[in-house]
Amino acid sequence: MNKKAFEMQFHWVFILIAGAIILAFFFSLVQKQRTLSEDKLSITLATDMEAVFSGAIESKGTAQPLPVPRTSIAFSCSQACECNFLIGKKATEFRDKIIFAPSLISGQDAIAWAQEFKMPFRVTNFLYLTNPNIKYYLVYDSSIQDSAKLYRQVSTELPPGLNLASIDGLSKIKDARSEGFQETKFVFLDVSSDAEPALEGLDDSFRKEKVSAVSIESSAKLVSFFEKEENELVFVKSLSIFIGESSIFAAMFASDKIMYECGMRAAFARTAHVAQVVYERAQKLQETMQQQNRTECIYLLDDLEAIKESAKIISEAPQVYEKIQDANALVAKKEALERENRNIIYLSCPEIY
Repeated sequence: MNKKAFEMQFHWVFILIAGAIILAFFFSLVQKQRTLSEDKLSITLATDMEAVFSGAIESKGTAQPLPVPRTSIAFSCSQACECNFLIGKKATEFRDKIIFAPSLISGQDAIAWAQEFKMPFRVTNFLYLTNPNIKYYLVYDSSIQDSAKLYRQVSTELPPGLNLASIDGLSKIKDARSEGFQETKFVFLDVSSDAEPALEGLDDSFRKEKVSAVSIESSAKLVSFFEKEENELVFVKSLSIFIGESSIFAAMFASDKIMYECGMRAAFARTAHVAQVVYERAQKLQETMQQQNRTECIYLLDDLEAIKESAKIISEAPQVYEKIQDANALVAKKEALERENRNIIYLSCPEIY
């Protein structure tokens, strides 16, 4: 090979290398710009969505559609109760909002529904999120009075737009078939004793599907969470507590027990704070009524003190289920305070809350 031919080959090799470097540079630049644009969009969408959540949570008792970003929205809570929603790569804390949602909302608009949490005075609003990609089955037994009553209560309160079906009788669960939803969730209403074997008797079409369940025991104030093992019709059970109707819906819409308990801990912490405020109000009212010789106006401050203490204990418990006695005491004092407030109003005294 002569010198000129060698130089020509070297020249072309140099051009190819230089061209490859230039192309790699521009490709890298485009990728960086694309990543920056996506990150900027995620931040913008997260900020907008947080504002939407704030507005929705104040609209208590009403359900409304919420647009879902193309990238979808993911929700999660850690064992340390660090709760976030994720859009793209942007994670945003729940902050002061108590949200119960599935692990992922995608494809269709979300349904947002806010409801008050009372003890019996208003404590805060819960925000429930879901969408039609998730199928809910309300499982009850019309031959059991408590089950039929709870079913009527829950089914009446749920907002329109949910992908909802009902099953009357545990034996009929085996007739359900997978319909290819993102997730299928069974909600057992006061039929808890046979919930686990009923789930494991599900049709084989659910074997590779995402399936979960919650079981409500209203008299015992217990809620059981069932998580299916991957590609098996075997469920892992864990227990927690609930107080009030809003807690039932929290268990129904929460992605798992961790999210549920994180939200409930926050709610009980606020209960302790609000109970102290209501206590101080009742104390001042008691003093004022005594000065006016309104001896019929008696405010039982011990009930408010007990509500505050029980709520504080539950909110700080590492295992909420272990505080079932405090939960029962809290319910008893809540009901006593409701009766007391009605009686005070009947006597034309200033109400407690």
